[in-house]
Amino acid sequence: MESVPNVVACNRGNATFAELVEATSRRALAAAVKAGQVERVARGIYVLPGDDNDRRTALAYDGVVSHLSAAVAWDLPLLSLPPKPAHHSPDQAPSAAGAACCAALGADRSR
Repeated sequence: MESVPNVVACNRGNATFAELVEATSRRALAAAVKAGQVERVARGIYVLPGDDNDRRTALAYDGVVSHLSAAVAWDLPLLSLPPKPAHHSPDQAPSAAGAACCAALGADRSR
């Protein structure tokens, strides 16, 4: 039986629950998650620890890494790094950039 991290690595760094259980077992998957050998990024999706955050987010939301984020992921030369979006909790006032973005979208998030 192959190890859970090996199955994930052979599958381009991510695998579904079904793929992992087919190649290993539920018990092996649970043990690998508990030991930190693989991480669950969304329901039924597992990655190797330390995978880049943009890729993890894309996998979690069934999306893709594209444009500038893809260039960064592939270590392609850029004139400047892409800005990361500012996040704030609902009870926290947004940054100036976040407030401008919300205003442009017609939403008042300052409450």
